[in-house]
Amino acid sequence: MLDATSPPRITNLQPMGPSNVVTWTSYKARIYSLQGSTNQQFSSSMNWSNIFTTAAPEPLPWNYISAGATNSFPFFRVLEYSVPNWPN
Repeated sequence: MLDATSPPRITNLQPMGPSNVVTWTSYKARIYSLQGSTNQQFSSSMNWSNIFTTAAPEPLPWNYISAGATNSFPFFRVLEYSVPNWPN
């Protein structure tokens, strides 16, 4: 239920010169990957590149994760992996 009603969302994007800091929500026992696209316009055929993947499942009930990304990516997304096999 949690994963369907609260998918990962980017909550903050801070431009920092040649790079950005991207922050998103994370939930217990999940692994996340931040991806970026160099496409100049949003479309259904975006080319996504992995930028950052969390090293371990989130230990806290919820948290905010941040990762750096170069400003060569106009678009970002967060993917959720390893959803726990329990009723949530």
